[in-house]
Formats: sequence, structure tokens, C-alpha cells
Amino acid sequence: MDASSINVFLLASTLVCAIAAALLLARNRQLAGLLALRGQKQTGSTNADSLTAALLASEERHAKTFALLPEVLSVSDVESGLLIEVNEAWTATSGFSRAEAIGRTSAELGLWCDEGDRLELLAQLRRKGKVVDHAVSMRHKNGNTIRCEMSGEIFTVQGRNFLLMMTRDITARLAVLAAQHQAEAALRESETKFSRVFQLLPDLAMISDADSGMLIDMNEQWTPMTGWTHAEAIGRSSLDIGFWASPADRREVIRELAEKGQIQRHDIRLRRKNGELFIAEYSGRFFSAGEHRYLISLIADVNAQRLGELERLQALEAKAASERKLRAIFDQAFQLIGTLSLDGILLEVNQAALRLVGAEAAAVLSQPFWEGPWWRHDPEKQRWLRDAIRLAANGEDVRAEVLSIDADKQLRQIDFSLRPLRDDAGRVSMLIAEGRDITALKRTSGALAISEAKFAGAFKASLDSMTISRLDTGIFIEVNEAFERMTGWPRDEAVQRDAFDLGLWPFPEEREQRLALLRKQGFVQEFPCRTRLRTGEIRNCMGNASIIHVVNDRGEQENYLLSVMRDVTEQKRAEEHLRESERKFSLIFRLSPQPLAVAGMTHGRYIDVNDAWVDTLGIAREDAIGHTASELGLWASTDDRARLLEKLELQGSVDRFACAYRLRDGTLMHCLTSGRVFSFRGQKRAIFSFTDVTLQNEARQRIEDINETLEQRVSERTAALEESYRELATALDSLKLTQEELFRAEKMAALGALVAGVAHELNTPIGNGVTVASTLAERTREFVAEIGSGGLRRSTLNDFVDTAKTASELLLRNLAQASELVTSFKQVSVDQSSEQRRSFDLATVIEEVVATLLPNLRKTPYRIELTLAAGITLDSYPGPLGQVISNFINNAVLHAFEGRDSGHMRIESHELDDGTVEIVFSDDGVGIVEENLRRIFDPFFTTRLGRGGSGLGLHIVHNIVSGTLGGRITVDSQSGAGTRFTLTLPSAAPAAKATPTAGGRLPGAA
Repeated sequence: MDASSINVFLLASTLVCAIAAALLLARNRQLAGLLALRGQKQTGSTNADSLTAALLASEERHAKTFALLPEVLSVSDVESGLLIEVNEAWTATSGFSRAEAIGRTSAELGLWCDEGDRLELLAQLRRKGKVVDHAVSMRHKNGNTIRCEMSGEIFTVQGRNFLLMMTRDITARLAVLAAQHQAEAALRESETKFSRVFQLLPDLAMISDADSGMLIDMNEQWTPMTGWTHAEAIGRSSLDIGFWASPADRREVIRELAEKGQIQRHDIRLRRKNGELFIAEYSGRFFSAGEHRYLISLIADVNAQRLGELERLQALEAKAASERKLRAIFDQAFQLIGTLSLDGILLEVNQAALRLVGAEAAAVLSQPFWEGPWWRHDPEKQRWLRDAIRLAANGEDVRAEVLSIDADKQLRQIDFSLRPLRDDAGRVSMLIAEGRDITALKRTSGALAISEAKFAGAFKASLDSMTISRLDTGIFIEVNEAFERMTGWPRDEAVQRDAFDLGLWPFPEEREQRLALLRKQGFVQEFPCRTRLRTGEIRNCMGNASIIHVVNDRGEQENYLLSVMRDVTEQKRAEEHLRESERKFSLIFRLSPQPLAVAGMTHGRYIDVNDAWVDTLGIAREDAIGHTASELGLWASTDDRARLLEKLELQGSVDRFACAYRLRDGTLMHCLTSGRVFSFRGQKRAIFSFTDVTLQNEARQRIEDINETLEQRVSERTAALEESYRELATALDSLKLTQEELFRAEKMAALGALVAGVAHELNTPIGNGVTVASTLAERTREFVAEIGSGGLRRSTLNDFVDTAKTASELLLRNLAQASELVTSFKQVSVDQSSEQRRSFDLATVIEEVVATLLPNLRKTPYRIELTLAAGITLDSYPGPLGQVISNFINNAVLHAFEGRDSGHMRIESHELDDGTVEIVFSDDGVGIVEENLRRIFDPFFTTRLGRGGSGLGLHIVHNIVSGTLGGRITVDSQSGAGTRFTLTLPSAAPAAKATPTAGGRLPGAA
């Protein structure tokens, strides 16, 4: 990038910073003005609303402008250093999200590679209040180093100081400049070769501009032939320095060149620097380089052939010309020149030397040279200069790089030489002192070396793959180590080959798209593509590229391509896994049988609801999302809502909160609501679920109403009955809790069938009891009413007593029947819900388990047959064994007979010779295909995913048999020929492990 482009870029960046600062200041001024207007309590709600709307609109425009500016911008608090705002360009450059950055300092984020850079920048801000183009090294979130230029300014808003900082990533620019310097070095090497040939020509050779005549270069014959140095002539025309002795000769040469384009061996008269005239043969020809025309001239000194004529010309002009030219040398030379006597007295000094130290000629002439203002600062250098004068006086040339102090008290590096000047006799008559200021050259050379070293280091050490190739052919010129690691191609095999030859582009259309963008805008940023490694694997990449223009030694422009590729395959896989996980959780949320809803904690609006929520409340999903529960009219009591939200705010969770919702038809639904607060993308949200307990509450209320209306005498007579009801309710509650626990754990699914069977068998006696109790209650109310009216007759009392007696007998008989049923299932229930070890009869336990499942089996066309050997006693765990049998039966009903109108199951048991017991469960169902047979005991393996199968049944069976019962299980099956499970169990189960499983349950228990 040239100097003018850099200035334009800096000016544009400065303007962007100023605009961003102005927007922030304007925003705060508008806010202060609006608050002032409100403080004065001005009337007119319309004006206040307009001001508020204008403020919000302005704030939104300013925020969007700040966020979308392409420059990397941040705003921080000066006192604490905490970041207050960053834009999207800042997050893209640093790798940190806005949420990660806000409220933290740049030091806490680890952005500074060098703490010294940060302290130096802060020192400049404290001194000047701002900083411009401060070069630093920053660290990306992934650890990569970024070279940046930072500009910032402190501004004040309402008494607080803030820092607006703009950061510019110059890493790519430095890399491009380094590549450009490398190309320029190659060009200079080519020019050096040409220069050597040019300099070794035996005749004088000159190159000048064809239009202006300005001298551009001369070979080494120039100074010996003419007396002028290259520095005195370059940039001036031959006419300006008085090289032409005859204007007529010059006009003739120009005319012939214009007509023919060249001239051969034309005699001309020229003048040397000392005024001496000589005759030369001139040859010249025009040539073009790029868009410019040049003239190359060859001059041969033929003065010997025209000596007489030269001597006459010299006699006329020698003295005046010599003095004139000598003075011109002193007045116009850029070098520091002086003449000394043999003992070191300064005789003459030119203006360049005097300007360097700010001295007058009268103050230094006729004084010892070593005492002059060029050397006073360094006594050691003065001693060296005296020794150098003695050597030069003896005929030796002396040359060295020395330091001098200029008029501004700054050190300057001087290329100094001291040469003897000899007379016609060969004796040293005078000393010539010459110096050239090489300070800028030294600085430029040092900066160039540092820049090249930085680019080479960045190119080699980059974690991203970097290549330099020819734009026209695609042939690689250089690749870095990251390219070798990523692609698998060593540098020696990649250089001088193109990407197609290496097979790096599996999809050529992506390369064509990138080239089209390069031709259009000269660079490509964040270009997604795919590349093939040497192994054949295809990886996803993100690429940046820019075109580098280099002029070769023929003056032709060559185009190179600097490419940077980053492997983002793993990143894409992680993003895909995250999206898949989100899809799974969304599916679970939607299909959950429990009503669920997600709402924002700040505004209370529903963000999502599931199907169960919609079905229960009768509100469409699109009507609920975006509205609050209050807007939908769900809350029957605003106090309930306030107490629920208060608990959520304080505790972060609420469990089984009793409240009431109002449905669309106006009816109340009593619920137990639970909720949890969580954070998602920086926002607090809450997930709610509820359970409808309206029917339970109504039943409880009815019982309370009946109890309140009964007379004390009836209460005493029915005390025993109420106690029986309470015991029965307790038993039912215990069964319901057991059923709920089994449902949640899913490993005890077999117990669900037990509960269903018990409920079915208990339904008749309990239903009869409820009917008798309701009839007795009705007759009691009628009896109380007659007592109240005063018309009670003996017959009425006898009827009531008979009715009460009959009802009591019916209630006792039905309750006795229910008690017998509960007792019959009690042992099975205890076994299947506990880990109790005991001795039991195998046939009895299996028959009891099957009996609990028969109510459900009777509803199916499938039958079960038991062939159990009598007298087999086991010292083991009947509960887990019953769960195994239940899982076998339920698994057969669910899988084995799918799509069949009939099916047969068989359970057999017998004792083996070694004292173990073998239990065989078989069915004549569809069987298991061979590829699934080895996986049936794996957790979560099922062929009915989403259709009622959890994939845990047989896994739990395997864990119980091999772990708790200490046996082994095998399976035999063929597709279409049924399945046979064989259990081999010891007569005495192994002792329980010292460390129980979670909750103290056996493996596989819920």
C-alpha cells in the first residue's frame, strides 16, 4: 500500500471513530433532554409520547450503526476498564461473543500478547487523551496472534469517562507487504545483473528520458570521461550541466534521432566538468519500457584524433570554466565536501556540510578540521580524524562510517572518506574530505530486514495453511508448515506444482467461484470451500486470498496469489451435533404427555408450549406464543400468580404449587404447578408443568360436605366404616404412588401391569361400597329432615334402622372382599417393590406373578400355559424374579404377536442335576431376526422406537439375572418360529454386594 492510500485509510478510520463517538454522545444528550422535560412536568401526553418514540428510534438507529460498522469498535469505562459495548466486527476479529466480553476487561479476556503494549497505550491515553495508530499484538480467542493498529479517544458522558477504541487488523497487510518486499528484492537482483553489464561497457553509456532529456543512469565511464559524479548528473539533463560544447551538434543529433530513431558514430563536441573540451563519437537509439520511451547513448572519446582543435578550445575557456564549475560543485552537490591542507586545516567547505551543523563558513575555514562542529561531541573521533589526515597526507585513502551531530542535536550516520589529491608530479598537494548522510538509508534497511523477518516468521509459524502461487498458472511458489500438516503434502513435492496436480480441489466449481470473486474485488474473505487431503479425505475449509502485483526485471507486471486456508471440519461437525441435539430436545418437549410451557422471566410471555398443554387448556399454540398467562385469562387468582413468581425469583424453582386456571369456557381447573428457571443465550427463562387435580379436589370436597351434615350419632355408628375408608384410601394411595414411581423409572414397567390388575379386581367391591355409602347418606339426610320437622314416627325410625343395618352389612361384605383381594396381591406387591431376600416356592411365586397379569391378558387374544415342577424352593429374591417374568410376558405381547390374532406363551421350570434351576419362557410369535439377536440385551435397543418401546426391558432382565439372581440367560430364536429364553439360576442367590446401587435398590429396580 503506497503512502497516499495509507493516509486515505487512516483518515477514513478516524472519521468512523468520530462518527461513532458523536452518535453515542447524541444518544446521551437526547436521553438527558427527555429526562429534563419529564422533570419539569410539562403537560401534553402526545408530546411526551412523541419524544419517547423519537428517542427510541434514534437509539435504535445509533445502536444498529455502531453494531454494523465494518471497523472493529469497542466502548469501555476508563476507571474500571470494563467493556460496555462492542460491535459485530469486534466479536468477529477477537473470537469472543458480545455476552462473553461485556462486563469484563481486555486483560481478563487475555487479548494482550504483551502487557507492555497495554501499559504503553494507557500511558499515552493519560498524557494526551487519545491515541492514533498504535501498533500492538493482540491474541484471538483461539490463541492466534493478530497484528493490529489501535486508535482511541476518551470522551465524557454525564461526568463519566469512557474510551472509544478502534482496532484495525493489519496482519494480512503486513504479510502482503513482506511478500511485496521479497518480490522487489528479486527485481533488484535482476537489475543488479543488468547494471553490471551496463557498467562494464568500455565506452560511456547513458540512459535518459526521451521526452524531458533527464539523465537516469550512466555507467562507470561517466565520471572518468566527464568529471561529474553520478549524483551531480542524475535527474538533470546534459544541457543543464553544460555537457554540450556546441548547441549545433546537439540540434543535429536530435534531428537525426527524430527522423531515424537512431544515430551511429556522429562526431560531436562536449565539455568536461572542468571546462575541458573534447571531441567524441556519439551513437544513440530509442527504446521503450512499459509506457515510457528512453534514449540510450554510447559516447567514445576520440579526443586524440582532434587534439589540436581541443587544445584551442581549451585555451579559450579553461580558466573561467574551471572556476565556474568548481564553484558549482560546491554549491549544488548533495554530499558534504571540503578541501584540507596536508596538516588538516580546512580550506573550503560546501553549503551541504555547513547546513548539516548550522554553521557559517567564516567560523570553520582556516581552522583544524577535527575541531569543527562535526566532531566536537566526540574526543575519540577527533583523535581518529587526526590519524586519518596523516594517513591521507601520505597518499592513503581513508573511508569509514562515522556519527555526527546535526543542527537539531540529532545523531546522523555519515559515510565519510578522505582522499589525497596529487599534482602533475604525483605529489600529494591537497586532501579531499567527502561525506554522505546515510541515516535514512540505514533506518530503511533496518526496517526492511525487520519486516521481512516478521513476514517470514508469521508465514512459517501460522497455524493456518498459507500458500503463494502464480495467479495465471496456479503453480505454488511457497507453502508453509501448516499446509504440510493439513494436506499431507511435503513442501518439496508441492512447490512448482498446482492445486489440480495435487488434487486439492475436489469440486472445481468452488475454485472458479473464488477466482471470479478475486477478479472482481482483488481479494476473498471467509470463502467456504472443500479440499482433498493427500489421503483422499475431504475436509471443510474457510479461505482468505488476495492478489499481489509484482513488476519483474523486464518491466512486466506479474500477479501472485496469497492464500490462507483454515480447516473448519470439526467446527462444522460440532455445529451439526448441536443442531441435532436441539432437534431431539424439541421433539421430547413437544411429545411429552405432561403439559409444558416456556416463558420469559422478564416479560412473562410464552415462548413455546407443547401439545399436551394445548390439549389440556384448549388454547391453540399460535394464540399462546407471544402472550402472557394474564393476557390469555388463565389465572383465576392474581395473588396465586404473584406468589408463584415471587418463589421463582427467590428460589429459582417451584414444586407442586397449588393454584387454579380458568379455561376458555369459564370453568376452573385446579392444578399443581411446578417450574424451573434457566438461562438461554443470556436471557432468563422458566419452564412450567402442571397436573390437573380438579377431580381429586371435588371428591375431597364432597366427602367433607357429607361429614359436616351427619349428626354426631351417625358419625359414631359409621366411625368404623370411615376408618375402613381411610385404610382403603391409604392402600390406594400407596398403589398409585408405586405405579407413578414405576412409570418414572421405566425399569419397573412390569409393576404397572400389577397395579392395573389390582385396580380392575378392586373396582367391583369398592364401587358397590361407594353406591351403598351414597344411598345411606341420602337416607340419613331424609331422616334428619323428619327429625327437624317434628313429625318423626316410630315406623320411620324403624325403616331407617333397617336401612342402616342392611347398608352396614353390604359395606362390610364388599370391604371384606376388597381386603381379601388386597391380601392376595400383597405378597407379590411387596416382592416386586423391595429387595427382600427370602426362601420361597418357585411355582407359587410364578403363579402369583402371572395371576396379577391375567386381567390384562384376558383383554388380548393371547394365552399363557404354565408347566412348573412342584417342590422347588429357592433362597433368593422373589421380587426381581417376578419382574423378569413380567417383562418376558409384556415383551411377548408387545413384540412377538404384533399383527397376529392369536398367540401362545409357555413357562416351564425344573431342577437340574447340579442343583441349579432352569426356567424356560417361550412363545410362538414372529421371532427375532439374526442381526438383532445379538443386540436385544443392549440398553435402549428397540424395534418400536416412538411406538411404546423404550429399549430397556430385556436390558433390565439381563442385569437382574446375571447380577441380583446370580444366574445366566440365553436366547434362541428364528424369524417366524418364535423365541425361547432360558434362565439358569442357583438355588441360593449370591450375597448382596457391599456397596448398594443408588437408592439402595437392586440393579434394574426402579
